Amino acid sequence: LDQKLDQKLDQKLDQNNLDQTADPPRTKLSIAQYTTRHVSYGEELCWNYSCVTESEKEYRAAICLCSSTTCKGAFLDYAGSSAFTAVMNVRHNFLDRNALLIRACSEPLTAADRARLATAGIKSAALTMPGERTPSGERVECPEWLIKWASLTLEYIEMEKELLPAALTAKPIDGIVYDAGFAAATAAGVVATRISNLVVTLDKIKYVMRQPGQNRAPFLRHLSDGEVADHLLGDILKRAADTFARKVGVKAGLPFFGGKGARNAGAEAKMPAAVGQREGEAMRFILGVLAKPPREFTPREASQTLEACSRKIRELGAVHCAMADLLLLYARTTHWCTPEAYTGFQSPPVRLVPLPKDKLGGRDRRLKDANDGGDAEGTTVQIPEGTVQIPPDGASDAAPTKSTLASGRKLPAVFKGNIDNVMKKKYQPHFAWGQLVSWFKQTIYDPSASLSAERRGAMSLPDPESAYGAKNYVTGDRRSMLRQIARDPSKMWPTTWAWSFRNPGKVYGSPFIDDAIRAAKGEERTLPGLLEELKSVL
Repeated sequence: LDQKLDQKLDQKLDQNNLDQTADPPRTKLSIAQYTTRHVSYGEELCWNYSCVTESEKEYRAAICLCSSTTCKGAFLDYAGSSAFTAVMNVRHNFLDRNALLIRACSEPLTAADRARLATAGIKSAALTMPGERTPSGERVECPEWLIKWASLTLEYIEMEKELLPAALTAKPIDGIVYDAGFAAATAAGVVATRISNLVVTLDKIKYVMRQPGQNRAPFLRHLSDGEVADHLLGDILKRAADTFARKVGVKAGLPFFGGKGARNAGAEAKMPAAVGQREGEAMRFILGVLAKPPREFTPREASQTLEACSRKIRELGAVHCAMADLLLLYARTTHWCTPEAYTGFQSPPVRLVPLPKDKLGGRDRRLKDANDGGDAEGTTVQIPEGTVQIPPDGASDAAPTKSTLASGRKLPAVFKGNIDNVMKKKYQPHFAWGQLVSWFKQTIYDPSASLSAERRGAMSLPDPESAYGAKNYVTGDRRSMLRQIARDPSKMWPTTWAWSFRNPGKVYGSPFIDDAIRAAKGEERTLPGLLEELKSVL
């Protein structure tokens, strides 16, 4: 905006009479403002900035001075406020976002997906790989699964835009009373922020994929039919059988019965004297299943067989209820996936280099001169040619040292005491997964760091080895588990429960993620029926 005109405009969160848009570049990108209604002579020109911050500290410092009695009090919106979560917490929680990613990794990209993105203005600049061309000179498009993810995420954003005004006007949110106009304007601001975060996330994923030798396959790969049977019968049931055997009196566990073809293996296996008759019958049933190669079973047959083992164990009484519940949850899971092998890496250090029109003078010149032989007290930090390093406020004009560049404070442990590491970033192998399911936030240093905890129970089922860890499972952990599944199945299972989640095979799936996928497709949900079944089987 022209500086003189800008001084005559003001921010106002309600009763604004201007709208702002970016005009297509002719010689340069320009910002245009248009009146949204008739403006009387002498009336103040004002508009809603619609700016959003993820920093609560910055939000609280952004005090609005418009003096309107209906103003919300700040010229920034806070991304953590209820206005930004009113719909998302219900319709786009952790399970929903992972369900969306699983769908993107397995469903085909359609013309409708491309049309949806184009309508929102998400086109080639966001959907092609920077600097890559085909032999014919055309720009290389992003992998189709990533474009599909963008389309499905945009589909949620459009739904949120429709639902948010009603959610905002239903009751005061964060002390703010929304009328229809204010709610619609807020929803539009939320949508603009969502689309911006979507495009930024695409850019981050493209950066990961551009690394030398990096994988570009769909991040979550569905297991083949044979892999599903191997997982359910060759891994989960085998580990469950070993744990169950030790619980009923077979001290050596599954190895006591030998391997395939051993005389003491299979449905005719002999039990130690300590094993009761009913427990022995259940053990023989399981051993009979394990005697067959898992890949002789289809996924459906493997699930049905696992459920039959669950019933056999449940008949033995409450002490085995946890193991029976666990096997039932595995048996009722349809979608099984595993992460593709993406490579972690460290980015090169960021260098702050002045534009050609900028000149070094005063303090900056002395900082550069220090690079040519300055010997200030302490260890002088070498400044790359053309790099501008600005000391913290109040620092002297002496050459910068490791301590002054760290503002006199101890560096966080992640930087390992080296100031150079501040300008680098380490990307973990599961960075893409973490970023894709937390796409609406951009200030998380390592979005994959919380994945392990968030997946507990919701997307990663417990280890069979932990089935006998609770002292009073039926009256304690089980009741809490069923309440949580009923109220919020996307919530991670607390560490206070006896379950463990080592998941050595790195295979992910649960009835809860299945239910989220079915809900997203508009199909009949299966979780309510499973929950009722779990309540009734004791």
